Amino acid sequence: MRHKTIGTIVCFLLFVLFPMIGKSTIKPLPKINKEFLVVVHVVLDQAGGMGVDTNAIKATFTAMNAIFKPIEASFMVCEVRLIKNFQYNDTLSDPYWKEVFAEYHVANRINVFYINTFKSVACGKADLGGVTPAMGSGIFISKKVSCLALNVLAHEIGHYFSLEHPFETSHGMELVNGSNCATAGDGLCDTPADPYINPDDPKDYVTNSCLFYNTKKDANGEFYDPDVSNIMSYYGNCVCLTFSYQQYEKMANYYLSNPLKW
Repeated sequence: MRHKTIGTIVCFLLFVLFPMIGKSTIKPLPKINKEFLVVVHVVLDQAGGMGVDTNAIKATFTAMNAIFKPIEASFMVCEVRLIKNFQYNDTLSDPYWKEVFAEYHVANRINVFYINTFKSVACGKADLGGVTPAMGSGIFISKKVSCLALNVLAHEIGHYFSLEHPFETSHGMELVNGSNCATAGDGLCDTPADPYINPDDPKDYVTNSCLFYNTKKDANGEFYDPDVSNIMSYYGNCVCLTFSYQQYEKMANYYLSNPLKW
């Protein structure tokens, strides 16, 4: 079984060389060529406190622009709104999800709602492919310090632009040899099969130094070798903020080909 160690040098090389790789391919990446305006909604706590630094949030969005540069998509926080209904601060489930959208969603903007905690251990939740409708979609992110990291925001934006997890099982488990990569997992063939199962502890799969050590095997008896650096994985501490070529391609094409884009 091969192992991968993700370090700063590797991340730097991937980040610098990716545009060069894109230019050398037969099929260049499609370009969105759009700056998306973001409305940040902060749900206040019972004492009226915000619990987050909105300047830090804005800085995180600015930093994320470099990640989406290969498809020429960028993001700018144009407005911060405060939600005084504190009952939304510590739960996220129906009917609250729909209530929040109905009451606070701003049309033709990416709406990101910051709340204190989720009922699950997740750091965020986003509508899959939610970027295309003008109304009724959004992203929720926990105010926990660990959830305010750049990789969390990029992960949820990835979902918002239609990306699924590499370990997705709703389409069937992807085989290590990639023979069913187009129909299983996330449906993309340049994101290796990933054995992670939610809500497993990622520490059961990777070490603190990002060495994948889990011994699960696929249906063919082959050991897994996932890309622990991919933004859409759940190995948060190992993410060096990279999307695969096909992930970039899918995000751009999803937005450009949808007639409801704004």
